[in-house]
Amino acid sequence: MNKDLDKGRIIRRLLIRLSLVVVYAGLVLWVFVLGKGHSLIIDNKDLADGSLTAVTEGNLVSVDGKEASELYPGDRIMEPVKGQTHTIAIEDISGGNRIERKITLPVTKDTLLVSIPKLIAGVNPAVEVFVPLKTAPANEAEAESKNEFTSPDAAPLEPLPTP
Repeated sequence: MNKDLDKGRIIRRLLIRLSLVVVYAGLVLWVFVLGKGHSLIIDNKDLADGSLTAVTEGNLVSVDGKEASELYPGDRIMEPVKGQTHTIAIEDISGGNRIERKITLPVTKDTLLVSIPKLIAGVNPAVEVFVPLKTAPANEAEAESKNEFTSPDAAPLEPLPTP
C-alpha cells in the first residue's frame, strides 16, 4: 500500500515540476517577443521601379505616439522600437492631414525599412528587411600590408638569425 502511495506522490511531483517548466518556458518566450528590439529606418524616397514617388511636402512622422520627426523627400530617419506591432502616424506640416497605419514586424529581423510612400498608398508590404551596402574592398596596398607598426624613425627590421 505504501508503494502505491509513493508512486502517486512521485507522479504528482513530476507533473507539477513539468507544468512549472512549461509555464516558465512560455513566460520566457512571451517576454522575448514583447521585449525584442528593432531599428526602424523610415524612408521617404521614390521606389526603385518608379511606381510611387516620395511625399513632396514636409511631413511629421511619429512612431507609437513618440515625438514626431520632420521628414522631407529623400530623407531617412531611424527609430528604435520594442515589440512587434507599431503605429506610424504621418502628418502634413502645412495641411494637417493625418494618416495612421499599423505595422507588424517579424521577430527574426533586427533592422527594417519602412517606406512612407507605400504606407500612404496602402501597398503591402510597406516594411522590408534593410540590407546595407557592402563595404568596398580594401585597396591593394592595404591588402598587402601585414598590419605591422612601423615608425618613420625606426630602422628597418632585420630577420632573426636562424640557429
